[in-house]
Amino acid sequence: MPFNQYPFLRYVLFFFLGVWVYPHTLFLPGYFWFGAAFTLLLVYAGLMYCDLRLRTYFYIHLMPLSAYGILAFAGIAFAHQKDVQNDPAHLLFQGELEGYVAAVKEMDDPKAKWVANRVELLAVRRKGQFYPAKGIVMLYHSGESALSPGDVVYLPGTPGRIAPPENPGEFDYRRFMERQQVYHRHFVNGPVNLLKEKQPLRLTQQMAVLRERLSRRMDLYLQRSEANQIAKALLLGQKSSMESDMKEAYATAGAMHVLAVSGLHVGIVYGFFFLFWKPQRLNFFRRVLLLSLVICLIWSYAMITGMSPSVMRAATMFTFVALAQMRSRSPSIFNPLALSALLLVLYDPFIFYAVGFQLSYAALLGILVFQPVIVSWWTPSSKMVDYFWQIASVSMAAQLATFPLTLHYFHSFPTYFLLSNLVAIPGAFAIMALGIPFLLLSFIPILGLWLGTLLEWTVYLFNGLIYAVQYLPKAKLEHLYLDTVEMALTWIVLAMLFWWLGERGMRAYRLTMVAIIILVGYRFWILAGGYYSEDQVVYRLKKGTAVDWYHQGSLYAYQKGVSEDEFRYMILPNRIRRGHSKPIPLRAFEVNGETYLLSPNGDLVWLDLERGSLMPKRYEYLQSIQEGPYTQSGVSGEQKEFVD
Repeated sequence: MPFNQYPFLRYVLFFFLGVWVYPHTLFLPGYFWFGAAFTLLLVYAGLMYCDLRLRTYFYIHLMPLSAYGILAFAGIAFAHQKDVQNDPAHLLFQGELEGYVAAVKEMDDPKAKWVANRVELLAVRRKGQFYPAKGIVMLYHSGESALSPGDVVYLPGTPGRIAPPENPGEFDYRRFMERQQVYHRHFVNGPVNLLKEKQPLRLTQQMAVLRERLSRRMDLYLQRSEANQIAKALLLGQKSSMESDMKEAYATAGAMHVLAVSGLHVGIVYGFFFLFWKPQRLNFFRRVLLLSLVICLIWSYAMITGMSPSVMRAATMFTFVALAQMRSRSPSIFNPLALSALLLVLYDPFIFYAVGFQLSYAALLGILVFQPVIVSWWTPSSKMVDYFWQIASVSMAAQLATFPLTLHYFHSFPTYFLLSNLVAIPGAFAIMALGIPFLLLSFIPILGLWLGTLLEWTVYLFNGLIYAVQYLPKAKLEHLYLDTVEMALTWIVLAMLFWWLGERGMRAYRLTMVAIIILVGYRFWILAGGYYSEDQVVYRLKKGTAVDWYHQGSLYAYQKGVSEDEFRYMILPNRIRRGHSKPIPLRAFEVNGETYLLSPNGDLVWLDLERGSLMPKRYEYLQSIQEGPYTQSGVSGEQKEFVD
């Protein structure tokens, strides 16, 4: 595609570059970057004057560089402006508190042991006085007092900073929340002190209350637990109540994107109206009225479902498409796509780091770039076969574009994604076609019962088909990983490969081969580095003990009393990241309650759990801690032989 025909692609690319670089520029104040952008803007204006007014055209190559520099500096400046770390009124700079007043932002979200919510600071109390303050706190309370948006609460004490991960490779919840501008959390054992005053509800909070009411209607009419959970996730974006086994089934089948309300769902809402009305056939007034109604509906649906990054992307993009259709134009999808990304990042620069945002745009770019090439490989004569081939080509294109992100974040790949999407996409359309009328008309008992029964059985059938895919052999490839560099190189290889397939030129072929060689060479470099590295990891766990010892490209491990959850979330991620999910057992034994390991080199080490380290010991040390030579009951016969 001619890149110069899609200017917003270039704009958003360099603005994103500035946002990405921002965390490395914190040593400079924000006004520096605003000043740099303004200075470069003056330079750009001067170059334009010289080229156009004086007709020298000497600076024609410097002007694009200046423009891209302005965008990059603007990205840094906007990120600095939005970052709460630069706001002196934020909770980060308030010190020790006696308590604080906050407004509840969301509906309560029940967890395993706590009920979670978010509260927004209004004032903090120090030395008996209240002072205005800002900040968001993750509140975990016992649930004795139900909280809803608009409630004002007083909470004694000081919120604590969200703790960083204690083990390498473990999910960094602290960084995840900081990218949402949330730095603190507060655990409250007793009832929350509700104040009499109420905060006026924002539009998004009113939609959250409406979402809760619709959820209760589903509880009334959808009695099957599985159907209820799937319908809530697919129609309302409520996935927190889903059982882990169900999430695992959809992830294994490669249909998790159906449960995450995204562009597919917004597109169904958007396209539903065009089954009955064709905008290009209406006069200007009716066309504007219809498309304005559609825009309002897709944004209402986006707010009801929680305004996830993928939904906001789809709603923004379809808004631009609808605005163009008001003028009877069929716009290129690339400019609305790039413009929607630019506006979302202007609103919240840190949405750039959201996995949903990245997956959503990667999937759509893959469909736009790869799908035309894939679908051209075969032209079925049957309309029915062609319909399924179109779905399959879209599925392959989206999967190709997103699998580097999937391996990087989730370490797995669904083997039967083509089969599951042939079920999931028509199934999602059927559920949406029944679910939206149900949500609109369920306040009428007869219609609610009739539509609810149809919806329940449709979801039940859909769920059964997805579960059937899960039980196929080798349904999911696990323990896969790409680091950031490999992820970028994989995308480059894919782009070059499809360029070569489209043009069949020698230049494209050579660049594709170069990209593949670089990717393979980087992987060999990682493997060589792992072979020559010697590293030990003593994991910090609530219960049990685990030690990993990396030696000459292999992993040796000791593990005792580790729960399945701690292994999955605290140990396994580091092993996957380092390419070793099946370790070789380390020989270990206990003497007087202390644990000793035999290293891969044959050395004896003592496991110091208090310090989380391994201490070298001589074999004679074991004899010195016994009453006699190997007579202590804590040493078994096998261990005596080992010590000897």
